[in-house]
Amino acid sequence: MTKQEWMELFGDNLKKLMDERGMSGKELATKTYMSPATISKYINKKQAPKPKAIINMSLVLGVPIKDLIGFTNHID
Repeated sequence: MTKQEWMELFGDNLKKLMDERGMSGKELATKTYMSPATISKYINKKQAPKPKAIINMSLVLGVPIKDLIGFTNHID
């Protein structure tokens, strides 16, 4: 899986989980101490999150990290 493919998968997973919880990008940003612009970049597949961001988002969303990253293979 390439980095771009993973960013697309992550963005889709993040958007789905946020929608399921009725959480806006601004709300997620506030609760994770990130900017709304950063959350938007993740959702719009423009930026890959760092591990700390993934952990914080999984905690706030109440999901295992695997639900956000959604893959079992390595990134090329």
